[in-house]
Amino acid sequence: MTRVDFHILATPSLDDRVNYCCRLVDKIHSLGHRILICVDDAHEAGILDTRLWDFKPESFIPHGIIESDSVHPVEITWQANPHHHNNVIVNMGQNIPEFFSRFERYIEVVCQQPEILTNCRKHYRFFQQRGYPLHRHDLRK
Repeated sequence: MTRVDFHILATPSLDDRVNYCCRLVDKIHSLGHRILICVDDAHEAGILDTRLWDFKPESFIPHGIIESDSVHPVEITWQANPHHHNNVIVNMGQNIPEFFSRFERYIEVVCQQPEILTNCRKHYRFFQQRGYPLHRHDLRK
């Protein structure tokens, strides 16, 4: 069964949310995992792609936006059902990807922005009602 983690930030900043996602992806990648990051559209994918290059000058995270048959250790997509070879999914989108259960681990980064809070609460209830193991990482404390 997929392990589900919610990382809850203290800030309402969307920029902080993207930065935290990059740090989290860096850590997960350093542990040898392959990661799929889901976003809502091409614009968000571009922002995350750029930030993964820039957020930490001494770090190198081999990544790319999923296009045709490209394969990277860290992939970014907004596709409904991408071809993937990953074991961790980080959802930065508004909806839970339908294919989430193919992954060993599902992660959401929550910030205190009202729309994101509403979506993440719905997602939490979705997983809770289905009996998924839920883990909260509350960074507000």
